Amino acid sequence: MSRLCAFAEDGHGATDREWIGLTTRVSEARRILVVDDESSIVDAVATALRYEGYDVTEATNGRTGLTLAQSTRPDLIVLDVMLPDIDGFGIARRIRADGLTMPILFLTAKDSIDDMVL
Repeated sequence: MSRLCAFAEDGHGATDREWIGLTTRVSEARRILVVDDESSIVDAVATALRYEGYDVTEATNGRTGLTLAQSTRPDLIVLDVMLPDIDGFGIARRIRADGLTMPILFLTAKDSIDDMVL
């Protein structure tokens, strides 16, 4: 049985002490992009976020997610690590190379410590 794990990267090398600030920024975010190739996960995450009042855009592959991130500039991206076309880390690198600094929350089914901690 795999576990769903999440960790965040804010584009500024946040330390543990800075996670409190990231939480504040995330709670103030209104537009969220959810990118995952499993439609059931996209639907569950998007539904929960919409219930909380967020404006959610969905993508079911990395290329579409990257295009939407660049064009809509969401306040937060919820991004699967293991996508079939471009992995989540590749998307994050391209987003950062474009100068975008919104927080990125990575989702992964990987469960080893090496996979979860950057």
